[in-house]
Amino acid sequence: MVLGETEENIRKEMDGLIQGKDASWNTGTLRRTSRKEANLIYEPLHMPWKISMEHELTTTFNGAYKSVFGHVPERYDFWISEPTR
Repeated sequence: MVLGETEENIRKEMDGLIQGKDASWNTGTLRRTSRKEANLIYEPLHMPWKISMEHELTTTFNGAYKSVFGHVPERYDFWISEPTR
């Protein structure tokens, strides 16, 4: 979910995408084991959050990013899989 979305909106959108098709969907629960053998459970439908640009986590991330790529990110996305250049 992203800021402004609700579970109801997502369910309506997903239902609309499969309407008239021989398909179904569910959110599922992801269960994994960490490299240190901890059991991890992730419920994918949860309220989104936004971290302040001044938050310690953000400033630390920016510093690490800059030390690797020479600049802070030009933009931020919901899920970063590759750096934006």
